[in-house]
Amino acid sequence: MSSGFSLDELTAALHDAVLKAANIGEQAALANIQKEEHWIAAKDKDGNPELDEQGCPIYRPRMVTLRMPMWIDGKQIEQDLSVPISTLVSNRQLALDEIKIKLQV
Repeated sequence: MSSGFSLDELTAALHDAVLKAANIGEQAALANIQKEEHWIAAKDKDGNPELDEQGCPIYRPRMVTLRMPMWIDGKQIEQDLSVPISTLVSNRQLALDEIKIKLQV
């Protein structure tokens, strides 16, 4: 008699592994968009840091300009759009497309 895992234990272990991997990916994505280079500290008219009601500094997203082709009145033109740089970061650090398990019963 084998002393291996039961099918329920194996399924639970795989489920836990997938959830942990997804959590690692989410934490990496969050850490990526929290990087300092994605944000600019807001300043008041005197150049001092702008603060919210709780006294915490306010940050605004760093923007980039993208020149995008658009159709307007049947004509394709290029138009400049301001976009937060953090939206251009891929949040797919970890993805599980397929899993194959070979069992001997």
